[in-house]
Amino acid sequence: MARWGRALIATGFFTGAGLSYPAPASLPLALPFHYLVDRACYTAAARVVPGLLGEDAFEAVLTGPWNLLARLESTLPGAGAGALACMRVDLPNEGHLLAALHLARGGLHVTVNVDDGIERAYALLSGAEEPSVEAAASRDLLASWRRCFPRDAPALRILSAPEAFDAAVLAARPLLVKLHGTLGRSPDGVVLPLGPLLADADVTDLGLARTAAVEALAAEAFVVVTGYSGSDLASYAAIVERLEPGRFSWVAPGVRHEVRSQLRAIDPRQPVAAKPEDVLRRHLAVTLPWPSSHARGRGFEGRFAAWSAALAPEVAAEAFAWALSDAGRHPEAVPLLDRLAAATGERQTTLRLADAIAARGEAGDAAAAARIFRRATRGADLEVRAYSLVRWAECRADAGGGAIAGAAVASTARRRRQPGGRVLAATAVVGIVLSRLERHVTQTATSRSRRLALGALTAAASRYAAGALARSAHAPAGRRRALLQRQAVELETIAALLAGRPAPTETLRSLRLLSQTFAHLEDRASRADTLTTQALAWLSRGETARARHALREASRLQPKSSGVRRAVRELLDRAGSPPSDGQEASPAVTLRA
Repeated sequence: MARWGRALIATGFFTGAGLSYPAPASLPLALPFHYLVDRACYTAAARVVPGLLGEDAFEAVLTGPWNLLARLESTLPGAGAGALACMRVDLPNEGHLLAALHLARGGLHVTVNVDDGIERAYALLSGAEEPSVEAAASRDLLASWRRCFPRDAPALRILSAPEAFDAAVLAARPLLVKLHGTLGRSPDGVVLPLGPLLADADVTDLGLARTAAVEALAAEAFVVVTGYSGSDLASYAAIVERLEPGRFSWVAPGVRHEVRSQLRAIDPRQPVAAKPEDVLRRHLAVTLPWPSSHARGRGFEGRFAAWSAALAPEVAAEAFAWALSDAGRHPEAVPLLDRLAAATGERQTTLRLADAIAARGEAGDAAAAARIFRRATRGADLEVRAYSLVRWAECRADAGGGAIAGAAVASTARRRRQPGGRVLAATAVVGIVLSRLERHVTQTATSRSRRLALGALTAAASRYAAGALARSAHAPAGRRRALLQRQAVELETIAALLAGRPAPTETLRSLRLLSQTFAHLEDRASRADTLTTQALAWLSRGETARARHALREASRLQPKSSGVRRAVRELLDRAGSPPSDGQEASPAVTLRA
């Protein structure tokens, strides 16, 4: 029996692009699709500033985690969704038909795909739709497939808008959940998982609504993950964290080394080398012929060529420049954005330019970026004003200015209940509190009153951060929310030190996950800050050797020191040298008098 034999009792499937790759659907896999999008944006950017961008700039964006689709959508609504609209299925393949049969028998299917292959297959099998003229050769074969379709199968329920992901609906069967939206028969359309902020395009967390759908899948008797590469951190983390040994099969012709290692740590029998249609065929005990050649008609290639030809060069160039800046390619990103801002006069493009200048970090860049952000607040709408205020405060690195910006953003966010505004406000305000705590935390061992005052400040900031995180939990999370999560964990760690107790194990787990998030985003500075906080947590638990190791790793990633790093070094000096073999670990570092 094949290693997925237990999947015969499965009722839950999780799929990716591999399901829609075989003919006649013939849609591209995830990496080739993103290659095409990135190449289209690079070509447009190269036309805007001839001679500026070499092939290495394209490679830097292509090999990183930068989501060009989300950047396109943020730059011009509809631009990114237009690329996804090319993923329409002219004729479903065998995998789609088998998935539709699984659903018709009361199944649950969660997919990261936006294509309409499964929906079209369900409609064909139920008789709600007939094959197109171009697919007439499939008519005779379809009759055999329809005889396998339950006559009493209800209409297919499709969820694609996160606001509809409530517990009652997730309990319905048959149910097809489209985590990133759909091109099919749902009125919701494509839903790109955009963050609530101008700067959040690379989603690292699905948000509570989409995560609830993954949890519903994980609650099934058995889960089959197939046709999925795991290349997007948000969906991959959500499903992998919920897989249990003996209750899942990960079926793919091949997987990346890091995915294989993580799966085998959960269940040594995983993954299984096979194709999606293999496991679906075995699961359903259905083996019927179906066309395996490309469908006639325009197809994906024709639709994508038309989309890329119609894409405005300045929109594609801005999305590419934004990714270049995040990839650390400032010599190309800044002049490209400067040219675009001068040509278009768009406020959002000007903000992108200010972001890139601030990230470049050369002498005078912070002041120059702060001036641009300050000017951008004049006559701006709430979202732009909030973003500009906080970025201005961060560039000034001035506690007073930061407090003003944080208070202003907090006030407007409360009035309009915008989760993005709340996160912006919280990162600004909590950042100010942390800068004060980091300056004074090592001085509290001899001052009970100061320790109590800092403890109260830490508790108040923790409540504020927790509130902002709770109110933004339903939105997909990007870099800014991850930064607030890191700040919140640092506050927890400082609170443990002030109270003379070890940081909880959950704090260390949160730090480990945050470190993985920032590694995925290639954000060395934030990962270094996370490792520094990890060192502080290890110190509170008396693990000085581990604390020193974490601090060394932080210094390797980001040589520039920080307030908390200096505090950790001082506390390590107080703790003394690491124990040699056979000696007991140093007692936990506390801040009690």
